[in-house]
Formats: sequence, structure tokens, C-alpha cells
Amino acid sequence: MTKVFRKSELKKAINGSGGYMSQIARQLNCDWHTAKKYIDQDEELVRLVHDEDEKLNDLTEMKLIDNIKGGDTTAIIFRLKTKAKARGYIETRELKVETPIFKGLDLDNEEK
Repeated sequence: MTKVFRKSELKKAINGSGGYMSQIARQLNCDWHTAKKYIDQDEELVRLVHDEDEKLNDLTEMKLIDNIKGGDTTAIIFRLKTKAKARGYIETRELKVETPIFKGLDLDNEEK
């Protein structure tokens, strides 16, 4: 017999899940695909999953900020490489491309 989930059960499972479908499915005691199927049928539930993901992103960023304030060099470098690119904090690779010279070939004109 297939279990049918009520919207209230889905909301409860989403709450605190971090937006991870596997965590929601674990709370519902069902397969990942089953949980996803139920959630994808309801715009409010989709939004709640998204909101949970954003909450976890906020928490993660706050932990990163705490580490930066604590002088964690790795956290500082990560922040600079990802958020301060416009200030020049980006790793680049130098790519040297060599092309052969084709004598007598007019590359500006298409063949007719």
C-alpha cells in the first residue's frame, strides 16, 4: 500500500531540512523521488524548500564571516576570490595560443 502524504506532513519534513531532498525524504520515511514528486506538485512546497536552502546559505555565510573575523586565512582568501573579484582577487591562468600562418589564404572572404 502506497503512503499518501498530507501537505502538513510535507511542510513539517521541509522545516529544518536545509532544502535537501534526501533529508526531507528521511523525515517522511520514503524514497527521495517520492518526496520530490509530492513537493514539485505544489508551488508553496517548492518555495518552502527554496527558502530552507536560502536559510542554510545564510547560516553558512555567517559562519564564514565569523571565521574571517577570527583571522582564518583560508576563509579570508575564499571570500576575496569569490566576492572581491572586481578588486583583482582572482586567480587567472595564462593561456598561450599559437596559430599556424597560412600563406596565401584569405580568411576574411568566404568560399563561393
